[in-house]
Amino acid sequence: MKRLLPVVAVFLAVAASAWAQDVSAQKAVYNSIEKNLGSYKKVKAKGPDGAALTGWIDTDDVPVKILAKLKGETDEYYVGPDGKLAFVYREWDKDGAKVEERFYMDAEGIVKWLSTEKNAPVMHGEDYREMWYALIKSNVEYSKVLAPEKPATSAEVKAADTRMTEGKFLRIDEGDYFHWVMKDDATGEEATFFILKPDASVEAVVSDPEKFVGRKCRVTWKESTERIPEAGQKMDVQQILSVSWK
Repeated sequence: MKRLLPVVAVFLAVAASAWAQDVSAQKAVYNSIEKNLGSYKKVKAKGPDGAALTGWIDTDDVPVKILAKLKGETDEYYVGPDGKLAFVYREWDKDGAKVEERFYMDAEGIVKWLSTEKNAPVMHGEDYREMWYALIKSNVEYSKVLAPEKPATSAEVKAADTRMTEGKFLRIDEGDYFHWVMKDDATGEEATFFILKPDASVEAVVSDPEKFVGRKCRVTWKESTERIPEAGQKMDVQQILSVSWK
């Protein structure tokens, strides 16, 4: 029996090491935001789920902290300098008792979860993944309400380097953002455009794309750098502006 003790000790050491994930980066984000909270622009709004929102917005119009209050639940979201969600503090009531949860995240998912709930459920890999997606989704939706992107003015659209593509409309792909997909007459291949700030002609297709499948069209689009919250950064994208039909 004594021979097994070193093996057990090694196992316990490995288990303890795996549980003690390094969350110093996430704590640094939290501490920095809280320390400088007074330097951010503070705004209030109502979320799409009815949550009472308070946001602290930095100079890049990114909400670095969001406080969301729902009946019986309060969530606080903290975003790192890379624009990605780093930490979420959740407080909710269970049978009259306060439960606190802390979610520490990196670019790959939740790295550590702490809860004061008695008999808390055991979370597995897929559970962590679903929770991570849900937290990111809520943060993105709240961010759009607190710091909405300003639509381009007519003058800005005209001044932009716009281009045209002719071809056949195929479909609207859905994801974090809608994408316009068409067959380019010039190349014979599929061309895809972000749908970010569409006019009425594009919105009509998004609302009922089946009506337009297979029709010949001319698309006006531009290349631009946009803040994409889901990606946690600014990206160069090709976005559709308008469409006309042949």
